[in-house]
Amino acid sequence: MKNISNRTSIAKKLFSWLGPKNLICMEDKDAHNLRTRILPLIKGKGLKSLNNILLKNLPSLYETLNGEVQIKPAISKFTLDNISLGIFGIEISTTDVGKEMMVLLDYCFKTSQTWFLYPVPPYWNAEYRKFKRCSKRLRELSIEFVNMRLKSFMEDDETRCDFLYDLLTSKNDDGSRRFSNEEIANNTVTFMLGSFDTTSTYVSSCLHRLSLNLDIQKKLQNELDNDEEFVTKQDFNKLTYLEACIYETFRLHVHNQVSKVTNEDIEIEGLFIPKGAVIYAGSFGISGNPEVFEDPWRFNPDRFVDYDWIGEKRYTILPHGLGKRSCPGEDLSYKFLKTLLANICKKFHVEALDDKVIMDSRTELPVLRLKLVHR
Repeated sequence: MKNISNRTSIAKKLFSWLGPKNLICMEDKDAHNLRTRILPLIKGKGLKSLNNILLKNLPSLYETLNGEVQIKPAISKFTLDNISLGIFGIEISTTDVGKEMMVLLDYCFKTSQTWFLYPVPPYWNAEYRKFKRCSKRLRELSIEFVNMRLKSFMEDDETRCDFLYDLLTSKNDDGSRRFSNEEIANNTVTFMLGSFDTTSTYVSSCLHRLSLNLDIQKKLQNELDNDEEFVTKQDFNKLTYLEACIYETFRLHVHNQVSKVTNEDIEIEGLFIPKGAVIYAGSFGISGNPEVFEDPWRFNPDRFVDYDWIGEKRYTILPHGLGKRSCPGEDLSYKFLKTLLANICKKFHVEALDDKVIMDSRTELPVLRLKLVHR
């Protein structure tokens, strides 16, 4: 619709701390230009190596998960290390700059939404001033990290296979670099944040649901069982129940929203909407609606077996957003998620520990603990 557009002003309030050149906050024209330049590299050999990196490092994850574990932190660390290898060509947590970046990224991500509701930036608030200092430092460090990796590439002729190398060596027809250091720094951090946190959240949430529904867990494991050591992307076409479990997890745990702003006064089915109004399409208003999904609070992957994605049903689950501002790496992210979840479920039986709920002293939220036992 030409009379509505993307709501970049609010996106800037939420994510401007990632830097002015990140795709989330750029205006439509600039975002389209950058997306057009960057998409071929997202599908290139650097990020395609992610699944191979994951499979190579799965044994170390198995050691971490065996027994009673805080599932989200364990999955988050493994996901972050592997995604940073695919993006930067190095485990970011192994460098001093990277370690500081991760602390700042975690802090900024968890506190940024606190300031969203303020009509003007609350500079009188000491915690807000700390947030601004930390976000500025994060942007400085991300550019420093890119420069450090660029120097490493120039000094080492060995063939690299990571996303950052692809970005740094991508050239225009005249031989000039296609991306500035600021564009690279802002967006590699954005991609890393968008990849590792969402992936670890979905995997942890699905494992928790499976621990509470042992019949579903058994049905999934029966599909995964074969003589091979690992589940790979070559198996995906046969794993229909795995896909159903993932979509049911999306349905219950993705609480994002598609939001637009009206460019003029409009009327939809008799409802007047003035120019400048923000329109939200909350995903949970659809996925939790009993008129759309029967018994919506129940974890039931069977509803997505042979699901008909034609027509309006295409929009019932929106884990990666919608339209030209949707996640550019959704296909890659989804394959990474499927590989990780499938191999954990193939290797372990997952049990709930309802009697061992503990609270995170920092966030004051319950920490999810599960018991994983080798099958």
